[in-house]
Amino acid sequence: MARIERSADTIAQPKPLDWGPVDSPVQQTSLLADIQTFLIQTNISRRSVLKGALIGAAGIVSTEKAVEIAMGLLEKRERTDWEACNISNKVFCAQNKNALANVALATTFIPDGSLQDMNTSYGKWARQRDEKLIKVIVEEFGIRRVRVGGMGFNNLVDGNGNITLEFISWLPEYLAEHGVEMDIALGFKNIGYPEMFFPDMFLKKHHETPPQGGVITLDDELAKKSLDWSDQICVALGEYSKFITGAQPTNEPLAKFGPEQQTMGEDYVIELGKRMARHFPEADIIVSDNAWNFPARGKVPDILAELKASGIRNGVFGINLYRLIPQLYDMTFLPPALRRLDPVLIANLPGFSLVSDINRVLSMGLKQQFTEVQAEQYGDVTGWDDKEPGNSAIAYRHAIAGAISLTPGINDGILPEPVVFSTYSARCLAEAVIYKHLTSDRREMIEFTQMLAQQAA
Repeated sequence: MARIERSADTIAQPKPLDWGPVDSPVQQTSLLADIQTFLIQTNISRRSVLKGALIGAAGIVSTEKAVEIAMGLLEKRERTDWEACNISNKVFCAQNKNALANVALATTFIPDGSLQDMNTSYGKWARQRDEKLIKVIVEEFGIRRVRVGGMGFNNLVDGNGNITLEFISWLPEYLAEHGVEMDIALGFKNIGYPEMFFPDMFLKKHHETPPQGGVITLDDELAKKSLDWSDQICVALGEYSKFITGAQPTNEPLAKFGPEQQTMGEDYVIELGKRMARHFPEADIIVSDNAWNFPARGKVPDILAELKASGIRNGVFGINLYRLIPQLYDMTFLPPALRRLDPVLIANLPGFSLVSDINRVLSMGLKQQFTEVQAEQYGDVTGWDDKEPGNSAIAYRHAIAGAISLTPGINDGILPEPVVFSTYSARCLAEAVIYKHLTSDRREMIEFTQMLAQQAA
């Protein structure tokens, strides 16, 4: 379906988000405001977080009682949100027709294998399978924007320290041939596990990576070398520049994920962003962060402000949104970090307000997008266990509904530009297609993807 024409008289300007915390009998206490404790305690249980946040509320109700009330209220709210998505794809799309007219559906695609094994039997098999998968995603699902993974330095720098696109070039070639827009991420912190990607030639020379949990700044030898590599990679990708609509100076640079728990210094992100902007002046410069990364609240807008001050006016706040699902409350075997509060429902809490970050970015005349939208616990959609918790049609709709709720003005008319929602499940669904493991739930997820792509086309 053709996109509604964005004429001057139909364009609606986004309004700041303004929705408060969950209504509750203890709302007048410091219940929600004091959850700032969560800023430095992201790996503790929901009950521990709320108990620590309610110390100041005991004068009105006992701490344990307040915890009980708050837990019940938040879980009730989360379950209500979940049940609201227990509808058909057709009904969901009809209910959200205005919002979805402002969405550009995208997906993340990470090729299997690596530069080191691309000529092995496994590497050749992985390449053939990936070619089939991207064909399904583009030609059957109808997705017209792809966030390209597999571009860590380990796949782009050979054993002599030279830049090569040998491993990845087939993917941008295919996307360009089919007129598909693409987003690229460069830098050590890149898309996919294990989050940090160092070239073998560097490891052989230095025998070790930077310290676990460390911050890589512009003062580091590794950072300086990586900027040179990035410039050369951008030059090599120049033939695809017409189709490169987004450029990420590393992925989730401020989030401590993966075994190394390393982050990138803000100075590094800013410098890499400037360099990518020089090579791709028409592309969005996307600085991403995870919606659960509470200690970094406020820092992404700071980085985007610095980039804007340097003359880059197409900065974008990329939000990686992984929503919780109610079933997790009963899954005590999961680590505490996966039994956290749903990021959508706590997005307006003081101290780590995602809403405040979004509003600040928009007030600078910049944009937001959802660089990853998925349910949590994220699993393999093609797995033989049909009860994988985060991979159901309801979970998929629930995640999209969360992204809609965090997008100012999306229901108020036609926005100047569509907002990118990049689903993380399209590759897994394509695997279900080529392996013919299509349960009724996966068929429903595929149908939903196609409907989103058509409604947002």
